[in-house]
Formats: sequence, structure tokens, C-alpha cells
Amino acid sequence: MNRAPVSIDLAFSQVTPPLGMALILTLLLGVLLGGVAITLSVVLPLRARLSRMQKQPPATRPIEPADGAS
Repeated sequence: MNRAPVSIDLAFSQVTPPLGMALILTLLLGVLLGGVAITLSVVLPLRARLSRMQKQPPATRPIEPADGAS
């Protein structure tokens, strides 16, 4: 199934894998690129923000009693 050869031009070379292999490799490449994009746009900024917040002293505010009595 999906054994027909497909020609892929990569600007510096040309490969001719079977269609099934080309589809699987394309899917895996998309997953990897998506993971890198999420890491760069979400994970790293949040880790930097967390690191900055951990270096700051805790906010000074009066501690309220647990039972709500003042």
C-alpha cells in the first residue's frame, strides 16, 4: 500500500522514497517543528517568567487569620 515512488526536490538534492515513507517522515517532521515552535513561543517565556518570579522576594502583605476573624 502506498508503494508508488514520489520525487521530492530538496533544493540541494532529489530523493525518491515510497509514498508511505514520505507521508510518515513528513508527519514526524511536522510534529518536531510544531514542538520546537511551541517550546520557543510558550515554554521558554514561561520558564523565564517563573525564574524571575522565584528570584523576587515574596510580596509583603499582612497575613489574614485563617478563620476570617479580625
